[in-house]
Amino acid sequence: MKSLVAPGLRLSIVLVLLAFPAFAQTAAPFVRPLTDADCDQFGRDVETHWNAGDHSVYEKAMDLRALLRRATGEQQIDDAFWQNFKQGYETSHAAADTGVELKFLRTHTVDGERRILMRRVMRQGGFGYLEFIPARGTSGRIRIVDEFSYTTGEKQSEILKRIMVPILAEKDKPLLLRMFGEKSELLDHMDDFHELSTLTQSGKYREGFAVYDRLPASLQHEKFILALYLKCAEQSDNQRYLAAIDLWQKTYPKDPSIDLLTIDAFVLRKQFPEALADIDRLDKSVGGDPYLDYYRGLLHLLMKDYDKAKADGYRAIDREPTLTRAYDLILDLDVTFERNYSSAVEMLTRLQTAKAISHDKLAQIVESKAGYRRFVASPEYRAWRGSPNATTPTSNIAATPAIEANATVASAAPAPGSLKLQSIMFAPKNPSAVINNQFVMVGDTVEGCKVAVIEKQSVMLETPTGEKRKLLFGAAVSANSRP
Repeated sequence: MKSLVAPGLRLSIVLVLLAFPAFAQTAAPFVRPLTDADCDQFGRDVETHWNAGDHSVYEKAMDLRALLRRATGEQQIDDAFWQNFKQGYETSHAAADTGVELKFLRTHTVDGERRILMRRVMRQGGFGYLEFIPARGTSGRIRIVDEFSYTTGEKQSEILKRIMVPILAEKDKPLLLRMFGEKSELLDHMDDFHELSTLTQSGKYREGFAVYDRLPASLQHEKFILALYLKCAEQSDNQRYLAAIDLWQKTYPKDPSIDLLTIDAFVLRKQFPEALADIDRLDKSVGGDPYLDYYRGLLHLLMKDYDKAKADGYRAIDREPTLTRAYDLILDLDVTFERNYSSAVEMLTRLQTAKAISHDKLAQIVESKAGYRRFVASPEYRAWRGSPNATTPTSNIAATPAIEANATVASAAPAPGSLKLQSIMFAPKNPSAVINNQFVMVGDTVEGCKVAVIEKQSVMLETPTGEKRKLLFGAAVSANSRP
């Protein structure tokens, strides 16, 4: 999904050239060749430090000069242009890391090129995959000379080639012409592209629609422009978002990004079996990922197949014992749908061990959730709370909270004839809730009332007569009378 921040690294041209294997073989034969084991260790180091808030392992490895050379095809980079690019790159990507978790999956080879596969999960919803393309630097350390995003189906250098157009137009017109040619249609609409990019980065998504609509069809189909339009639509207009996904799929039918993008379209259209098929293809494409078992569980939850959802959650934590969101899914099912508190405390114990989180800390997290009050008052939870098997964290890497900040669960069952809010899974793009044991999204109907808005702690319903009523945890309202 979003690119990672990469700080500047000032190296001489000679040292930058030596960062590539082809030059290393002739100019620096003493540099040990890169191995899969080296890449595996690097991926684990990035994951560990990144998730603890320390991005230095990644940042020191990111070779911006090498990335720029791959984007432009130029070996000699003008210093003034380099400084302008470096500053713009850092500024535009400075917020991209906010709320991002990384997980190293594996090192593999694509078209003879070694890649380090990382899962990227946004804490506010959404996930994707990123591949580091490594090389051995002259110091012997791993350098990242490029990245491949599953979201766009392109390398970062390929994306940068087009994104740099406004900078090149102002700073280095000859280089621009060498890269794109004198008759490039993009050059004729450079101002429109720059405006669309600026509006997208500043969050003015609806204004971006007007700019996109006035571009010629050929440019509307360009991947890097369509990607900007997708972002605008995703944040503001589901119909446009679905249309943009359809256009992407039609234009790039065999692109690596297709399965990742079309999951959203199938979920929004409530075509859950098709979304599951997408997950299966994506799972095969990345070589297997337990997070996709968790995502299957969410889809089965939407399909109201709670047994399969729970099985998916267990399979996810069996494969990746520290996958917090899979525990959240199982706890949600135990507490909300089954009120199986014995199973819930077993999950807490298992999570406590897997995440090396102390008993008291985990209890504080559980007890801070208003939706868990009935569970917290249960004999099962009180027995667990009073008999801690404390596990002290063994490192200074912060433990992930047991219950996601955007997942709120309550176990109370609705009284006959009432509307009861039981659970909320809040994500800015596709929030959902459980009301009267029915899984709903915005636009769905429950007991004759339309779901108008889902917020982090409440749901706004609209009655057939147009009245608004807000559902809160712990408070039921009649489905038949005015609130």
